[in-house]
Amino acid sequence: RWLDGEIDSQKDGFFPALFETSFGDKYKRSNQVPPIHITNQILLQGKIDRIDISLDNTSFKIIDYKTGSSSISQKDVESGNKLQMPLYIKAAQYILEYQYNSIDPKAANPTYYSLQEFKSKNAFNRNSDIEEKIQSILEKTDQEILKMKEGHFPVKPLNKASCTYCNYSSICRIYTKTPSLSEQFSEEIDSHL
Repeated sequence: RWLDGEIDSQKDGFFPALFETSFGDKYKRSNQVPPIHITNQILLQGKIDRIDISLDNTSFKIIDYKTGSSSISQKDVESGNKLQMPLYIKAAQYILEYQYNSIDPKAANPTYYSLQEFKSKNAFNRNSDIEEKIQSILEKTDQEILKMKEGHFPVKPLNKASCTYCNYSSICRIYTKTPSLSEQFSEEIDSHL
């Protein structure tokens, strides 16, 4: 089934080119691609499972293999809640442009490939302008990083049900009670006495 899927995937004009492409490897085991500045706030290191390149070398497609059973929704990717693909697209553009001398490579819709189900799924909605979406996601991410640098760490889980099994629930502020106005006022009076 996997081989049939690979043959079908090449009908779109992309062919496997790079596998397990590391960048920013702190142990210097890779081909020495340094950490990549994705934005002013994001310096990234990682490993991209696979990069397919078009026959004319003008575009590329990332394939990310998933071994687990959980699936990543297009909504999560497009909203910026799942950053792996947008960050890896920017990293792949850098790698292809500067390490492999490809001129301004354009990203095609990246794919998650489930090794359990032997099925692939596009990361973005087919109607999305991928470059525009990625730029918006990275700007939002930059803003969040700046807030973190200022010490702003709000507790805002996407799904409170995930708190049920969280290993850090004993120290998390998600269920911290906010004092009422009368409690705050009473504490203020007590402090002046």
